Amino acid sequence: LHGSRKKGKANILLIGESIDVNTVETSAKEIRDKGFDLSYLTLTKQQYEQMSKMGLYSGEKNVLK
Repeated sequence: LHGSRKKGKANILLIGESIDVNTVETSAKEIRDKGFDLSYLTLTKQQYEQMSKMGLYSGEKNVLK
């Protein structure tokens, strides 16, 4: 979970090597259809680490498992 908490909205970073984007998009669409705004971005661990070093993900984060 990335960023500050807002009612009815969440931003998530999905970090991994073999993430099925079609499944994620289907789930995100179902959630959006219920009135919750869900934005996501898929990254490999290396991409996330490099972007973090550059300060691109310096905001509030909560790890969801």
